[in-house]
Parts: sequence; C-alpha cells; structure tokens
Amino acid sequence: MTSAESHEGAGLRAVASPERPIISSKPLTVEIVPGERLQEQIGLLPAAGADARTLRLEVEGVRSEWNPEVGIRVFLNLPQADASTSTDDPHYVTTFTFFEHKGGEHEGGTEQSNHVRHEEHGNHEDAPQTFYADLTPTLQELHAAGLYRQGEALQTTLIAVPIATDAESNQRAERTIPFTGVAVALQE
Repeated sequence: MTSAESHEGAGLRAVASPERPIISSKPLTVEIVPGERLQEQIGLLPAAGADARTLRLEVEGVRSEWNPEVGIRVFLNLPQADASTSTDDPHYVTTFTFFEHKGGEHEGGTEQSNHVRHEEHGNHEDAPQTFYADLTPTLQELHAAGLYRQGEALQTTLIAVPIATDAESNQRAERTIPFTGVAVALQE
C-alpha cells in the first residue's frame, strides 16, 4: 500500500493504493495516513459539530458488472469488520450500491445520499467510477465514543455484501469488484 498527500484546489487530500485492489466478500482494509497538514485539519472536525467541513472518502476506479444485488459496505477504523458487522456499529459509514436503468443505461448509486461519478464518458458498463461518502459524521461519532484520536491513520474497510438474502444473491456477492484506490479529501 502506498499513501500520499497532495493539495487539490482548496481542499487537502491523502490517497492510498491497496495491496489487493479487489473488493469481495473477504474484507479489505486500506490504510490512509494523512500528512501533518491534513491531520491537523481533521483534528478540528470533532469540535466543529454541525459546522464541520466535509471529510470525503473517495473509492476510486471501481469497475463492476452492474450487479444490483451486491453492495459495498464501508467501515472506518474497524479492520475486523465483515459482512455480519451491524450497520448500527459506530464505525459503519455507508453501503454503495449499483443500479440498472431501463434501456441499457447504467448509473451507480449509493445508500445514504452518497454520490458516484463516472470516470469515463459514455454508457460503457465497465467504465470506472468513483464513489463518495461523507466521513465527518462517523469520525465525530467515533471521537465522541473515544474510538478515534487525532493523529491516527484512517482505515477504510470495504466488503462486498448481497443486497437480497437468497442463494443466487449470495453467489453474486462472491464475485470480485476491482478498484484502484481510496482517498480522503477535506472539502472547503
């Protein structure tokens, strides 16, 4: 895994490349080590409450077969999370899901109003996408519970989970979903 920090526009950003760039039913944890400047700004988030800036997680280069029965669960700083870990756990961030549109057009979507964008133009099913999630509320909750301290690395655990509970959906969750990396960016 590699981790780096860069200045992107007015926001700060740190990126990490996974050792195993595959999301599957086997949990994958990617550690992002923010640089000193970004870590300082992240340290201000817990005390800012509702006025906090957005610390955005980006899961980059996701390629799927547009499988609407599979989602990707995301946990923050819980590397032991797996498909049975409750979505009520304070480390839970969101579940990214895939949606099919009529007429052969595809678009990604997510639970909890997170956003996705295509990295390539057109309606190509395998066009890589970036999924976004707001980490600020989860980070604030973890800090309040004593489960996060300023200066700690941010560990993002990704797990493919079936959306439905039938055997066919469980088989689909066993498929792998390639991606290129994760990043965190502090938005103005």
